[in-house]
Amino acid sequence: VRDTLDRSELRAVQTPQVFRGDLLRRVHFELDGDVTDDAAMLEQLGIPVATVEGDRENLKITTPSDLAVAQALFDLRSGSGGT
Repeated sequence: VRDTLDRSELRAVQTPQVFRGDLLRRVHFELDGDVTDDAAMLEQLGIPVATVEGDRENLKITTPSDLAVAQALFDLRSGSGGT
């Protein structure tokens, strides 16, 4: 551990990220560097990135266990109880 970040300044972000197609094509054409995602690419070119309120139940499903959690949440919300 190098530093402990001030958590009051941190925000969680979610996918999907949405951008105008022309801006996205531009940044992919103009930048050839080490960036973490499309938002970072736009920021490197000085293009402001806006955020919108998300939802904790907007789950990213990558692994089988993610799918199980999403299915359980769906069952709970739909009242199906997994049946």
